[in-house]
Amino acid sequence: MTYQPALVIQGDGSPAQWDNCAAATGATILDRDTRGALRSTGARIRQLTGVSYGGLTLDQIDRALLKGYGPRDHLDVRPKIDFDEMIAHIRAGQGVELFYSYRPLVGTPYDCFSGRFSGIHASEINELDPTLTKFKWGDPGADGRRAGIPKGFQWIPVSLVRSAAGLYVGSGYAQLGFSRDTEPAYLVRLAAGTRFLQYFLDANGRMTSHRYRTTAGGFHANSTVPKLRYWSAAVQARRKELGLAPLSARSLVKLTSGNRSGWYISSKYARLIPGTGG
Repeated sequence: MTYQPALVIQGDGSPAQWDNCAAATGATILDRDTRGALRSTGARIRQLTGVSYGGLTLDQIDRALLKGYGPRDHLDVRPKIDFDEMIAHIRAGQGVELFYSYRPLVGTPYDCFSGRFSGIHASEINELDPTLTKFKWGDPGADGRRAGIPKGFQWIPVSLVRSAAGLYVGSGYAQLGFSRDTEPAYLVRLAAGTRFLQYFLDANGRMTSHRYRTTAGGFHANSTVPKLRYWSAAVQARRKELGLAPLSARSLVKLTSGNRSGWYISSKYARLIPGTGG
């Protein structure tokens, strides 16, 4: 499961609060980048920039984070990057501080300013949903301060964010800063001729059956983090009726690439990819 930081809100009563979207988002990124080991506020990040009022740039946020929470860098700034390349980084486990135009969000359920703002804003993208159509979105204005304003993280359509990012820096592009890769990634390798079990799960994530498979030429694929899975109640009840011992849980991974994407197999075939997971 992707680490979710505490969403830092810009409306904290500090003198430049409504100019602090980038600073507050930088504080959210700091939490994500360190998995909660370091936390801050928008007001403190602004103080570290030495700029008392007005909007802040990604470079200013980057330097402030390094000054206050170094020696490690917490933000990899990209002035202009292909939007789809950004998505690839998010899928790999990196968080994003995104600069974008608020115009496409005005009047939508994601509007945190009741239609009163349409300028340049900053928000955190924490992860991508399994359907690849929505981002976990951290708008520093999402404090629920009045009716109609969302509170906390939201799932926002990727298409809407693509439009907002493109209006600011050019269609198909984004201006942003990446956190480090904080999410572990695994690789599965099976040699030619390996006989293994494919497991089938129900909608609740419980095992219902399995099937033996044999690799012809071997394969490798990316996978999810290993997770302990349990057999469904129906399977266990049937075994009890037959006088058989209950089946024990299994540690499984889900393959996420290749022509076997979506298969569940034993985690004994998976290895952590070095350099991932922070």
